Amino acid sequence: MITLDKESLLIEADGSETIAAIEASANRDQLTLDVEGAASMTAVTLESWVASGMPGVRPHWRDPADHAVAGFEASRVNMPPIVIRPSPRRSVGPDLFALLAGCEKRFFSLKSAWLRVHHVGVKRPEAPAFRYDERTPPSEAEESLLDAIAHALQETR
Repeated sequence: MITLDKESLLIEADGSETIAAIEASANRDQLTLDVEGAASMTAVTLESWVASGMPGVRPHWRDPADHAVAGFEASRVNMPPIVIRPSPRRSVGPDLFALLAGCEKRFFSLKSAWLRVHHVGVKRPEAPAFRYDERTPPSEAEESLLDAIAHALQETR
């Protein structure tokens, strides 16, 4: 299932859809996910793409007001689903999407998501240059926090 909302520049897709199929659907309306290599991601599902950290997505510090994912539904065994309706990132409280992006399904599995699309060929806003290595592995303290979150989620079953 792939549904385009042209007015909001959002495309809703099931987690089982491939990034290439979502990009092709957007392209039919002269829109793009603006994800590097999206058209060639024919075997990469939306769920696995998010779980692996969304490779190819434009770094968020290039336009801090924008975001690749505007809303999502995720689940975990024996827990109610998390449903975040499409909205500006700053208006929905804690960033629960952080429990999915790059976490390799450690906490939740993505069922569907609303992705931002952009007009093909239109220059996007650009914040001043900022350099940061986002591939730095978690520190020992960060890894302990992630383990504590996973443990707490196990106890809620």
